Amino acid sequence: MSKLGRNPQPIVVALVLTAIMLLSVLGAVATTANVGHSVSVPIKVLLIGFDQIDLSYLSWTGDSRNLPSSIVNVDLISGNTTGVVFHPQYDVTFAPGSFKQNLVAYLGSIAKQAHGRNPWFGQYQVDKENPDYYISVLTRINCT
Repeated sequence: MSKLGRNPQPIVVALVLTAIMLLSVLGAVATTANVGHSVSVPIKVLLIGFDQIDLSYLSWTGDSRNLPSSIVNVDLISGNTTGVVFHPQYDVTFAPGSFKQNLVAYLGSIAKQAHGRNPWFGQYQVDKENPDYYISVLTRINCT
């Protein structure tokens, strides 16, 4: 008989310890995923320049998916959920026409004319040093 056949206890002990560790890890993951903490988040939405719209268009249900009804919090590094679910509570109001006119007048009064590169917009071009890559080149525009 081999050594393994005479004394199988170390192998059995190792298997039992491995099973206990796996079950404890899986239990911890299941417990973390099922915490289920729910948080309501009040959000005020002010629509400027609209007389009226169908508010059901803004809802997350149905064909239009604009404002979510719940957001699951996820740890971006591990990709695991934290067990927290946010429930936005939207308060949608329409600004009067005078608000829009005053806002446009104010923005016109603080406007400045500038020339330069716009950091928000770029064009993708083939990299001259490595043609397998594309780089973003800022575009030159006149800002008013």
